[in-house]
Amino acid sequence: MTRKNDHFTLDIERTAPGGLPGNPIDPPGICGEENHMTTIIITYTLSATGQRAALRAGVSAAQRQTLTTELPDDLIEIAQIDAAGVATYDASSKWVDPYSHTGRQFDEVVTAEIALGALREDLAAMRAHEAAQAAKREIEERDSQTVIAAVREGRAHLRRGEAVYGDSFFVDLVDGAKNQRVYRTPDLDPFLAELIAEHDRVERAEAAEKTAKAATETAARERGVATLRQWAGEHGSDRVRAMIEMQIGDWQAVAEEEFLAAHTPQGYDAAAFRRSDSCAHRRKPSLPEIVELKRLRELVEASGGVLAEPLLQWHTVDAHTDEDGSDDEAEHYAATDVDVIAPTGRKLTVARVID
Repeated sequence: MTRKNDHFTLDIERTAPGGLPGNPIDPPGICGEENHMTTIIITYTLSATGQRAALRAGVSAAQRQTLTTELPDDLIEIAQIDAAGVATYDASSKWVDPYSHTGRQFDEVVTAEIALGALREDLAAMRAHEAAQAAKREIEERDSQTVIAAVREGRAHLRRGEAVYGDSFFVDLVDGAKNQRVYRTPDLDPFLAELIAEHDRVERAEAAEKTAKAATETAARERGVATLRQWAGEHGSDRVRAMIEMQIGDWQAVAEEEFLAAHTPQGYDAAAFRRSDSCAHRRKPSLPEIVELKRLRELVEASGGVLAEPLLQWHTVDAHTDEDGSDDEAEHYAATDVDVIAPTGRKLTVARVID
């Protein structure tokens, strides 16, 4: 009789009543012996407390011990029985799941009752794990049927970027459930074909949209560069015009800097904005601040898109320590901010401090 389990090696001996372990008898019917019992050799580990208890009891105090006893039929399920009819069970580890176990030590002299109790504990753990797995499979099967119904009823989309992998494919349900796996069957193939066709249509549409967007952006950049070149030719410095004529250096960067400087409103500069560490909308503006913001908004409206995002901000310069070791307190100031934008899209934020 042979049983196997991934975690325990149980060597079972069949002995006649009164026989000695290790002396297997002939199977029933060969020598006329019909009555036998199944025995098991259980190996276990004593803790330090258990070893002291063994000494007091006058029995072996070795840390590793073996005990031979009869194996009840209700424990054969967890046993592993080899062809020789010898079973061993290592009770030094508790059964947790098929892939792990934890240590077990006994704090007392182990009797057959205690040893078999360890087997029953492990068998209960094994059955609990199997029950949990069965419940999980039931839930998965129910969920799978729900997903299959969604595929059949057109309430699913083939997952973006996911190909069909051999015997399965992945879908996103319309109701929000994502990355659901569906196993292929002949009756689902027509629905899968529809999903693939829909997936391809969406990808083609998105690719076309992306191409059109890129073309639009490229055309806008080219128009911006052409506009900047024209401005530089008419209003730029001798330096930038010479760079354009001789095709040397980064004329565009120089032209952008000149354009932004030329279109910065009077009284505004980038340094006033950059020197602050943080800023927030002004909650209690003064009358001069309101007047300046109104003037700035009028400038923005008349700029033809060169100026944008006029704001009244409360700026903060964080406290810091100077090189000489003196501490400067945090500084606050009100300022109106505005973006200056070159034809190429380059942006510069400038500010004006309002006392």
